Amino acid sequence: MSKPPSRRRGNRPPTQRQLRIGETIRANLAEVFIRGNIQDPVLQKMHVTVSEVRCAYDLRQAICFVAPLGGGDNKEMLDALARVKGYLRGQVARKMTLKFMPDLVFKADTSFEYAASVDSILHSDAVARDLGDRDDEQPEDLIVQEKFVRKTKEDHLDDEWDLEHGAGTAGSNEGNEE
Repeated sequence: MSKPPSRRRGNRPPTQRQLRIGETIRANLAEVFIRGNIQDPVLQKMHVTVSEVRCAYDLRQAICFVAPLGGGDNKEMLDALARVKGYLRGQVARKMTLKFMPDLVFKADTSFEYAASVDSILHSDAVARDLGDRDDEQPEDLIVQEKFVRKTKEDHLDDEWDLEHGAGTAGSNEGNEE
């Protein structure tokens, strides 16, 4: 029998402690990269951006999402970070007061590419064509439409009230005489 959904690890939102430690690790890693005293030739030539750090539930592992600033080769950067992972972990551990420093795992951050692809889709000709009809409407037209919808709803509610209270026939005869 499977565990109830609340007991599964993948289903839990991060705790405040996980979020706080992740943000502290991110800030300390960024500071280490800014100082630039990493003895790896690839990382000395490259500026690394640490966009997010997610800690595991037991705080034994921290997944660091990194990207080369200004573009670059993700594979080369991840290989270089894997080589100096122990040094980076030691530098971050010196600035933190934890019983156990989480193991750092580096992954390429693809959120910037995803945001760029969404932006290009939103600025494409197909979307502009779909939104082209709406650009012609003036704010005054929208206000008139809203008043019409509101008036129609009020009329509908009035008609329902008239039907419930037996006053519906008088209003309908007045409309037919015109």
